[in-house]
Amino acid sequence: MSQRLLDGLPIENRPRPDASPARPRSRLGIWVTAAVLAWSLLAWSGYILVDPLLTWLASSAGLLVESGKDVATAMGAKEFVPIADTIGISGLLGQFISLLQLVLKPAIVVVWAIGALLLMATGLLFPRLRELIACRR
Repeated sequence: MSQRLLDGLPIENRPRPDASPARPRSRLGIWVTAAVLAWSLLAWSGYILVDPLLTWLASSAGLLVESGKDVATAMGAKEFVPIADTIGISGLLGQFISLLQLVLKPAIVVVWAIGALLLMATGLLFPRLRELIACRR
């Protein structure tokens, strides 16, 4: 029986293309996956809680302004009350809360995406850094 050579190896001794070498699971990959899941859970919680917290803050903004006026009067800063009324601090506070409602949810998504990419990048770069450090020893 003649042996045919392919790539310098007898055909019988060549590894089959469907047989992939067994590679143990990397602990680093498991840690990165867990970190991404925890990061996602944290971002999702923040995303869900933004609306109720800002709604609560908007509903209590008037009470906070009135309490601030009372504290200013009690502390002797009576000139603050007419200034706060002239400026319309309740309206400014309401506009600021509306701006936060508009900006916070997209900001949470962007920060989550950047954090997830960084966590995944550490999973790819850490083994290379470890090899580089091992080569220098």
